[in-house]
Formats: sequence, C-alpha cells, structure tokens
Amino acid sequence: MRAFLVKNLPFIVCAGLILNFAIAFTALVKINASNRIYTIGVNRLTDSFTQSLNGANLSRDEQSAQVVNFGKSLEAALHEFKANGKVLLMEEAVLSGGVDITAQVVDRIKKGIDKNA
Repeated sequence: MRAFLVKNLPFIVCAGLILNFAIAFTALVKINASNRIYTIGVNRLTDSFTQSLNGANLSRDEQSAQVVNFGKSLEAALHEFKANGKVLLMEEAVLSGGVDITAQVVDRIKKGIDKNA
C-alpha cells in the first residue's frame, strides 16, 4: 500500500486539489444564484413620480388620489418581488454587485395605477 501511495502521490494530490476546487466552485455558484441582491432606485422612482405629478394639471384631490395609488402600487410591486424570494435593497445601500430591477418595478407600478384608476 505504501509503495502505491508513494508511486501515485502526485496524481492523488492533483486529483484531491481538482476535487476541492470543483466542490468550492459549485458551492459558490449555488450561493450566488440563490442569494442574489436586487436593487431598486427608490429615490429615482419618487423623484420621477413627483415631477410627473407636478407637471400634470390636477386638483389637490386628484393629486392625493395619485399619491395613494402610487403608494399602493409600489407596495404591491415590492411585495411581489419579496414573495418570489428576492432580496431587495435600495440601490444607495449597495456598493456593487446588485441587479437593478427599477424598470421592472416601474412597469408593475404603472399596471397597478392603471388597475386602481
């Protein structure tokens, strides 16, 4: 047995290293896939909404109704992403590596506002 180990030691060490790297790589891929962080530009969303609201010729009551619809639609959109198991953070809180889903949230907000209108 000792002669076999001595003779095949380089092969055994290389096979062990390759196996170790393969396991580590697989673990990293699974971790990255399941714990992806999604970012939302909340400041951009609210700034864009308030600019469009200020540009519209609406009464105070109509503006209030738009704000309520926006809030409900934003909450529903965020809840939908959370229900799908996504980790959501404000883009200002993430230094790097997040996936920006602001455009998708805007689409859902628009659908929600249209539904509530």
